[in-house]
Amino acid sequence: MAVFPANKLLVKPPAHVFFGLFQRSASRKIRNCCLLGLREVGSHHRMCGAMENPYETAKAFALDFGRTEYALKRSDYLRKNKDVAEADWDSFAGDLGADFFAHVVEKGIAKTLIGDPPRRLMADMPWSPEKTSPLTNVHELIVQGVCRVRNSFLHGEKFTGGPEGQWDRDLTLVKEAHVVLTEAMAFGHLTHD
Repeated sequence: MAVFPANKLLVKPPAHVFFGLFQRSASRKIRNCCLLGLREVGSHHRMCGAMENPYETAKAFALDFGRTEYALKRSDYLRKNKDVAEADWDSFAGDLGADFFAHVVEKGIAKTLIGDPPRRLMADMPWSPEKTSPLTNVHELIVQGVCRVRNSFLHGEKFTGGPEGQWDRDLTLVKEAHVVLTEAMAFGHLTHD
């Protein structure tokens, strides 16, 4: 395995390269804190010590998201007028209803996801909207919250740097989206089977 000097910032490799590298070293205490794709904080990376691996956290979310889409399609949540089977997140959100949104707010499990939701990267490369507005209903929570976090991660827009605090924000959004997804599955009585 290649070893990279801790004083160099590296371009993040494709996710499959990073996952393989981390999985080989995750079973023992990480000795070399300079794993690919991680930005430095002071003289150490955020991954040093007992910090959780944000890529593993996001990977677990993405896997559960895929399982949820599988369950949705087999529970007849299918987008209409399509030749291919696509999960209908809009319909699922509608069936979860206002009670689910109230449940999530009351439990306080998605404060950042609801209060300062993820933005979209537009074709000319700015993030939109420039200033976010809190999510106000279950449809926004599922589609503009959970689904957008998943899309951003799988399309390479999470854990890539940005302004101070962005790394922590990305991890918070992924964790909250995962909790909301899990709650939605239980609330909607869906299983991954």
